[in-house]
Parts: sequence; structure tokens; C-alpha cells
Amino acid sequence: MSEQGIPEYVTYSGILKEKAPQVSEELTHTLQGLSEGVAATALALEPNKRPDLTQTLKDLDAGIFARSQSENLRKPEMVITALAGASALLAPEPSEEFKESAQKMVDELRKRYNLS
Repeated sequence: MSEQGIPEYVTYSGILKEKAPQVSEELTHTLQGLSEGVAATALALEPNKRPDLTQTLKDLDAGIFARSQSENLRKPEMVITALAGASALLAPEPSEEFKESAQKMVDELRKRYNLS
């Protein structure tokens, strides 16, 4: 409870900050950078393409929520695979460092969507 007797709202970010402050700080900094990059991307897009970007981000948000929160869909390692695969695709140059992440993402997508 706050000093005014109002119950404090508990968030996962707040819990992480309490339990792993260093990770929380790194995550906050990284997400701020990601936000700036997405904003720059939105500005670089044609205005009629911006809704595609926001919808993709909403879908990403829903997927991360489902894979981290939903009792029957929880699979947090899938979030790492997806983000690592996206990092491999968005890297300025292909590199051995990202090759394994790219392959894992492709393999998971093939299995999930029954692609050959």
C-alpha cells in the first residue's frame, strides 16, 4: 500500500526491478532504444504503411503475452527464438553469430506452419 492507503499496482516490470534490478535496467534501456528505432521506422514508411507496422507490433505484443502468461500457451523460450530470429534478419550484415538463430527460427516456422 502507498502512504495514502491506496493499493499499489503490481506489474511484471515492477517485480523484475525488485528481483533482478540489473536485468530490469538493461531491459528498460534496450526497450527505449527499440522504441526509438520503431518510431524512426514509422517515420520512414509511407503513411499508408504505418498501420501495418502498428498492427505487427500489436500482434507481437499479444504473442509475447500469450507465450509468457497464458497457462496453456506458455512457452517463453519461443519468445527468445522469435526475437533472436528477428535480430538475425535485421542485422546490418549476415554473420556466423546470427546464423544459428536464423536457422532455428526458420525450423520453428516450418514446423508450426507445415512448410516444406
